Amino acid sequence: MSDLLMLAERCESADGPDREIDVRISLSLKGEMYSDWLVAENLRYRDEPTGYGRYRPADEWVPKYTESLDAAMTLIIEERDFVLSSDVQNDEATASCGFIDGRGLGYVERTAKTAVLALCAAALRARAAA
Repeated sequence: MSDLLMLAERCESADGPDREIDVRISLSLKGEMYSDWLVAENLRYRDEPTGYGRYRPADEWVPKYTESLDAAMTLIIEERDFVLSSDVQNDEATASCGFIDGRGLGYVERTAKTAVLALCAAALRARAAA
């Protein structure tokens, strides 16, 4: 399973914003291989440099994808449609994101606890499918 699909699953099952997921998304989008150690280092506040340079805390460089609708919208593939809806009675939200692959235009629809998490999940799955 690709990193993007694994991260989409984590967004779908999350109960709310999660900085670890944000860091993993950011590292994946940059094409960087990440490990649990690297994620932990970027979540930790440090003042002194390590032997390989200083790791900055996540709040200095990672968008809050799982908290901010503006940040989550940056995950949508450029010039692709998206739809976002909320089901207040069931306390969940659904998002659909478009993508183009070898067969043409497709859509991914996902449900999560919040609209932001649903949008993150759908956008990550659309990126993985494109």
